[in-house]
Amino acid sequence: MRTRFGVYSRALMQNAAIAQALGVRKNRIYALSFAIGAGLAGLCGALYAPTMNLIPTMGASFIVESFVTVVVGGASVLLGTAPAAAALAVVRTGLNAWYGQVVGQIGLLIAVILIIRVLPDGFSGWLARRST
Repeated sequence: MRTRFGVYSRALMQNAAIAQALGVRKNRIYALSFAIGAGLAGLCGALYAPTMNLIPTMGASFIVESFVTVVVGGASVLLGTAPAAAALAVVRTGLNAWYGQVVGQIGLLIAVILIIRVLPDGFSGWLARRST
């Protein structure tokens, strides 16, 4: 998927000064990226909220897992994050089912440490190296 927006976003991520010199509108791309992310987060929250009790700390349990998934996924938004989420979900749910939540959480953290050690660029860096 090579859209103009994607190319501009990647250019700004790599080197904002050069991208601006080549005519990319930095503030516009940043605002659009934020709007898309906020819209998706709002949609997910709207779909998830009816299934839970509404309390102030409702999303606190997801923050660490979301951050870890993005770190393990690497720089590519979908190419790295989707396989990282799948791999970490398999590890955690498998260990939760067999040994309980505490072992599942510990296993998840061990898996993250191993993945970061073996794949420092994340899944997206590994997939990019594999495709070239």
